[in-house]
Amino acid sequence: MALGTAAVLVVAFAAPGCTTSRAPTTATPLPTYTLYPTLSPVSTGTGVPTYTPYPTQTPIWTYTLYPTWTATVSNTQSPTLSMTGTTTTSPTRTVTPAASPTNVCGSGCEAYVTQGWLAQVSILDSLAGIVSSTMTMGNWIEEPSFAPNGSWAYIPDSCNAAVYVVDTSAHTVNATVSVGTGTSFSVVSPNGSRAYFTGGSNISILNTSTQALAATIGVGTSSRTFFSPNGSRAYAAGGNDVFVIDTGSYAIVATVALGTYSGFAMAMTPDGSYLVSAWSWATVVETAGNSIVGTAAAGSCPMGAIVGPNGSLAYVANQGNGTVTVLAVATPITIATIAVGGGPRQIVIPSLGSFGFVANGYAQSVSVFDTVTNVVVATISTNPGSPRQMAASPGGSFVFVTCTDGTVRKLDSLTGSYLQTIPVGSSPERIVFRP
Repeated sequence: MALGTAAVLVVAFAAPGCTTSRAPTTATPLPTYTLYPTLSPVSTGTGVPTYTPYPTQTPIWTYTLYPTWTATVSNTQSPTLSMTGTTTTSPTRTVTPAASPTNVCGSGCEAYVTQGWLAQVSILDSLAGIVSSTMTMGNWIEEPSFAPNGSWAYIPDSCNAAVYVVDTSAHTVNATVSVGTGTSFSVVSPNGSRAYFTGGSNISILNTSTQALAATIGVGTSSRTFFSPNGSRAYAAGGNDVFVIDTGSYAIVATVALGTYSGFAMAMTPDGSYLVSAWSWATVVETAGNSIVGTAAAGSCPMGAIVGPNGSLAYVANQGNGTVTVLAVATPITIATIAVGGGPRQIVIPSLGSFGFVANGYAQSVSVFDTVTNVVVATISTNPGSPRQMAASPGGSFVFVTCTDGTVRKLDSLTGSYLQTIPVGSSPERIVFRP
């Protein structure tokens, strides 16, 4: 290339360990910038891009920008760096990337994947798409919950009638607490002072400061529990009823008779105003007066329910007839029925984007529907595995699906498309992100 002749240069690094020379030697360098694994560009421009890195992470790239170069950065999975620029001088730029760290995501992008009968928890680095650590404990591991700051995890064992208190920074069990037999679900109060465990005949309440059992409440066959936003009330499903618990005294202050099994298909609006429970019919409870607002038709054998981000609509996964029922919560009325795949068991609606994701347990697929039109716009195969549970990443950019083939599938919540298959073990079940 002759001096004085303009040329457009494109330099791309697709993996760590590459060294490439390309840059104008006569230009005065701008400051050096460091790229981190979770770098999210806020904007790009000639000379100086702005971005928000994780300050505690080990850098993957260090590079220097020149005035005649525009940097474009993409680094949501594997380290990549692309630069495009125009120069009238001989290119002699060198950028050498360092090796990618294996576990840098920490709180906010770390997900706990339970392997029930294997008595294991796989720690998933959702950015790198790898299992960074594995913990073994107990007999049959169920759904974990976390302290609001992510420092502790509380993991129930339904066979051993125990809860394991895990130090999330060290990935070690700090305490084992005896609870009721069959405990499968866990939820932590908004201020983090108590953790409630349900699934058996009682609700076991853990004092998280002392890591000791604070109270036990008998409610019959219990399932899900929800807290009011201020944490003063807990709403626990038990048999055909919803029990309203004063979290200060642990007393049951009201009982709402649903007239039908409360089951697993329960959800609460983000502001805590309504509780939705579905079993053939969806019943809406107003929490201010602990009274039933009304009922609306749902489908056969509901297995999962969720309230949309703005709280106005609820969605019920009907395993028995392969549909999703869409309900107007405040009314309540059924406004749409969406045909999905066989055996839908869970719905996730990320806060970012306009799609809902449905795990079709019998169909080895995930249905993606438009939350505006209530129409399925894509079907993502999980063959040879069947989907079990799903979780949206913090911020809502991705949806992760545990599958029976020993993998977790990573999906793009903005486009409703498949991104990656991550091996995690032989029997992944529940997946919960650490705050």
